[in-house]
Amino acid sequence: MRSSLIPTNDIITLIDEEILIAYSIKMYRSRISKWGWDKNKSKKDMVFVLHKMRAREIEGKKTTFNIKGHVVTEEDVIRYFKKAGGLKKKAGTREVVTTPRGVTYRTPSPEPSWGDVEEEDEVPSPAFGFRNSRFQPPTEKHSNITTQSLENGSMLSYMPIDSVRQFFSSDPSLSPSISPPIRFQIPEIVLSSIDTYFSASIASGNWVTNAEGFCINIHSDDTASDTYNGDIYGARNLLDHKRYVEARRALSKASALIPRILRAEKPSTLNSFLYNTVCMINFGYPEVSMLLLQHISATASVILPDGHPWKLICEYLGKIERDQVEDAIFRFWEAAIDASARNLGRFHAMSTSYYVNYVSRRYSFDKAQEELLLKAYLEDCKRTCGDTSSNICRIMFSLADNLSEQKRWHDVESVTEELVARSRVADGQVYNVISGLETLAECQYHLNKPDQAEKSLREAIDLTVSEEGERDLNVVPNLTMLEEWLREWGREEEADKLKEELEGLIGTDDIDETFEAI
Repeated sequence: MRSSLIPTNDIITLIDEEILIAYSIKMYRSRISKWGWDKNKSKKDMVFVLHKMRAREIEGKKTTFNIKGHVVTEEDVIRYFKKAGGLKKKAGTREVVTTPRGVTYRTPSPEPSWGDVEEEDEVPSPAFGFRNSRFQPPTEKHSNITTQSLENGSMLSYMPIDSVRQFFSSDPSLSPSISPPIRFQIPEIVLSSIDTYFSASIASGNWVTNAEGFCINIHSDDTASDTYNGDIYGARNLLDHKRYVEARRALSKASALIPRILRAEKPSTLNSFLYNTVCMINFGYPEVSMLLLQHISATASVILPDGHPWKLICEYLGKIERDQVEDAIFRFWEAAIDASARNLGRFHAMSTSYYVNYVSRRYSFDKAQEELLLKAYLEDCKRTCGDTSSNICRIMFSLADNLSEQKRWHDVESVTEELVARSRVADGQVYNVISGLETLAECQYHLNKPDQAEKSLREAIDLTVSEEGERDLNVVPNLTMLEEWLREWGREEEADKLKEELEGLIGTDDIDETFEAI
């Protein structure tokens, strides 16, 4: 094959000799340009190189670019956009996602790995901001080309995050891609940001393991995320029971906590967002899950600092299309599980929490497979950490929940009784006691043991109030369940009293106050 780096006149001569037909130079130039074979670098080519260069910089990868046979350096890109007057993105335009014809790029040899990045370049400052240059705003050197293209001065805005919509688009004008399935179409920078966020938070000492084995943020003891989980669980339970007004109030209270949760940066927050999103979808409330994700994304874009990976992760959650959200959430989860296991160990409490939550939602429609995975993980944990590991209870709780969804009530009772007994004698396991009692009460109810079921459920309610206070919404599902049981058992007066207590606990929100003012 002849070299593509030959003058136009020589190309014309070769073609004329081959086919014995003479065409005008203008025609040749038109066709060559249309086919993308001309030597000039188009704006589309340079925009693609710019975005891809910044994307791979943030991932810690060096890149060599080639446009139509010519090597293109960062200086070439800067010079191009200086001459063009900057990169100006018009409203409604798409960023370049697919590689233009004639453009190639590769990692120069020897290929660096993520682990090749110097340790001091990875560690965030204790205050918050990442010292890593890949997470800093643009420098003076690049100001001429970035002013128009960056949102709020963030280097991460170079990344084609918004362009992920093109992957998900049904627009017939877009060429079908030969790329892997959609689940792999999440921009690499988003997934690598999860690993960066976990690694840097742990390496800097911002996230540490406490005496109970939990990973915590030493700069924040805000419990908003725990309250949020209770509110969402309560709202879902109320929706299941068609108590829409109370559910709306619970969701309103949960949404109001999101700014505090985002700022607190607790290690478990991402797990909470992912779990609650998929639960809402699995239980038949996809619209609620999408609204929550969009609210998280919009809030993160306002209150979190530019260039921080936590902001990138949260903002992307709101950009996922409805029909792709579960696939994307599971991909996020897998990246978080890998990051936690790599930095803390496979059987650390945080790694276990991420893993069992992932398995329970990933196989929510294949309970047999979920059971096999949980049992295998439980046995591995026992072999690795010993039978007295506090993680055993966490895994057993997930297993009991799985068995209850399979309605294997005798198996549930056996596992849960052991779980509650283990948790009662272990330090810091009160919430496992509560969860175990809740599951135990449900299986005793189905085994036609009403007295034992009521006793177990009331103990769970009392422990929740003792730990969280009277007005904590974690108690709502248990009160709702107990009210239904009392009515079923013919104890209407007690049920009415419990209903009043429940309504007083949930209270009102700003919508109720608006109606009352009318």
